[in-house]
Amino acid sequence: DDMGQPIVRDQMIVHSDGLRAANLDGLIVDGDEPGTVEAKTAGLLTPGGAIGWGSPDEGADGIPQHILIQIHHQFDIAKERFPELTAAYVYAMLGGRGICRYVVRPRLNLLVAVRERTCEFMEKYVKRDTPPPDSEPSIDVIRHLRRVPAKSVPIPAGLVLAWREAKDRL
Repeated sequence: DDMGQPIVRDQMIVHSDGLRAANLDGLIVDGDEPGTVEAKTAGLLTPGGAIGWGSPDEGADGIPQHILIQIHHQFDIAKERFPELTAAYVYAMLGGRGICRYVVRPRLNLLVAVRERTCEFMEKYVKRDTPPPDSEPSIDVIRHLRRVPAKSVPIPAGLVLAWREAKDRL
């Protein structure tokens, strides 16, 4: 690494609330700038390269929104156990640009918003074992599913009966 600080790799941290967790690609706890580490790739096989990625000089503003939310969640979880953390380091292998290093100083308003939405989701859906609305996979997700040749799964009889009744009504 180019930071000159030891990185503890592949850390899974569970928050004391027992509901939230984060999988970190790395964690720097010793040194001048302790923080979380996240590694990404983008645009390696895509014409046009890494869409949505700005300059590393932009810090958080140079990172796509979904990754910014992810690293704020990770930072929030890790900060409970490691209060000395000051930043999130995102290393991105970007098509046409090589490896870029983004240093993100967490934004309190985003940390709070991510925490609130995550806790709300966990309470409302996960703890109640209730699927969220519109939780059916999108066509894009379905297109990326891999079929396993010769694999079969049991289908509940009630579901088969409902399908047959719906088919008969057509």
